[in-house]
Amino acid sequence: MRVDAWIRDVPRWLASQEEPQDWAFGLRSSEPLRLCWVADESWRARLDRSELEHPAGQPELEHFLGDLGKVANAHRRGDELGLRLAAQDLARSCPALLRPVNPDPNPPVGSRHAALLAALEVDVAPPGYRDDLLVCLGLAGKPSSAEEVHAAVCRLATGVMELVKSQVDTFTRLLPPQLSASLADGSLRRYTAQVVGGSL
Repeated sequence: MRVDAWIRDVPRWLASQEEPQDWAFGLRSSEPLRLCWVADESWRARLDRSELEHPAGQPELEHFLGDLGKVANAHRRGDELGLRLAAQDLARSCPALLRPVNPDPNPPVGSRHAALLAALEVDVAPPGYRDDLLVCLGLAGKPSSAEEVHAAVCRLATGVMELVKSQVDTFTRLLPPQLSASLADGSLRRYTAQVVGGSL
């Protein structure tokens, strides 16, 4: 068992309950806790708990589209490292984008590995989502070429955007007004098609 020690002031530690955790792929998460010592017993009631829960992240559609553009630019330049890095970032944003149309994991995920498994096994996802997500993250069973990663990004982006557009009423309530309008009028769908070089 690995044991880590760090120091944080109590207000910041308690405030972290309101923050999504990067390691959780945008899903609701919890960290097991055991309070071993307090300097003053008056703090025990405030701090003693068996876990610290964190909320799910918001669907970051802007980041998703930005990372798609980075993949496309890197592909045109022949920048394999840049392509793979942007593909990982795009893939990490997908579970939070799909979360509004999928049930939250119950119980909340308690580790990065559990979060990845939950992200891979969502009920509502585009065709080929699981395999393409693994390729984009660099976690597929066999090494993928840059062209295979690019193709996986294009399929993933197209599929996710199709799904988001099909659930437009759900997503427009969660997105900033300008982005909601672009989703509703089809602009984001057309942009995705242009970037991946396909036709939606």
